[in-house]
Amino acid sequence: MNFSRPSLHAAVVSAPAHRTLVRDKLSSILKARVQLAPKAAAPGAAITIPLTTVSLALNFDASISIRFRDAPAAALIPLWVDSGNSTLIVPDYDTIAQLPNFNANYAKLAEGVNEPWGCPANILRGDIDLPTESGGT
Repeated sequence: MNFSRPSLHAAVVSAPAHRTLVRDKLSSILKARVQLAPKAAAPGAAITIPLTTVSLALNFDASISIRFRDAPAAALIPLWVDSGNSTLIVPDYDTIAQLPNFNANYAKLAEGVNEPWGCPANILRGDIDLPTESGGT
């Protein structure tokens, strides 16, 4: 097996000052997202969901933040976007199950199944909030 570094993109500087800059920028993005008032988009209206990309490890992962219904406004959960997958995998079911109105907002469809990478999971059905650039969810 031959491992070669990606050649389509320039190497990413990972100096401590660069890491600090990225941490500060992501913190400001998170603060702005938390302050967004949840409001639904008009039917048929275009929405923009912000993706955050950081490539310090020489990868090009994109992440989004979601919030479960009736969770506190600051309870955003960052997730990696996987364009090759059709499931939303969120860690820590026990914490999700403790949310206010969990039983009214979510139905457990299956328990003890395996997610695409083989880890044990529960399958839920229910709404999540995706903060958008326009302030909606």
